[in-house]
Amino acid sequence: MGNKKQKVIPYYKRDGKTTILYFAGISGSGKTYNAFELLKKYPKYFNKPLQITTRDPREGEVEGVDYLFLNEKSYYSLSSNRKLFSRTKIGNNYYGTLKSYLDPKKINIVVVDYSGYMDGLGVKFIDKNDYQKILIGFEYTYNIKDKLRSRGKRDQVDNYKYFKNNVEFDKIFVNESDNFIKTKDLLKEIKKICYDKGYYNILYRNRW
Repeated sequence: MGNKKQKVIPYYKRDGKTTILYFAGISGSGKTYNAFELLKKYPKYFNKPLQITTRDPREGEVEGVDYLFLNEKSYYSLSSNRKLFSRTKIGNNYYGTLKSYLDPKKINIVVVDYSGYMDGLGVKFIDKNDYQKILIGFEYTYNIKDKLRSRGKRDQVDNYKYFKNNVEFDKIFVNESDNFIKTKDLLKEIKKICYDKGYYNILYRNRW
């Protein structure tokens, strides 16, 4: 009676690591478009954590939908107490993502440019015992330098070069003009990356 065999739970069910999917690319590369297409078509699988910022709301932006708008004192308090999963500074304003907005049961999409990623997004604030990461890059087929200069973002040219030479991507997609990768093909590649990296908890939860 006392020798009842204990049920063994497979390791891929026990693994509770939160998955972070970084979409990194220069301005206009399609990273944000692709992120929202995944969220719109596959909300069961993906989550986009709400970001916080110290800048003022822009016309049409809604508190709690587009961003949480904070003053710098509140931002510094969250940062010093390690409540932020990510943080960066763009111009004179700070941006970040609260750990409490991450969903451990879904793939969390974080959209960044190269300077934001290098500032520490997903690098300085990740405990490798709690998180697992996927990094996907987005590029153009046309001249990157001309595209960035036309948008007034010359500094991103140097960031792009550094990123290409020093960061290991799981996958890079090259978008042609405004003809971006199909969402179903993007999902297929994400599944493949999860298999290749051994992220079995996500594969199991999503029945992939």
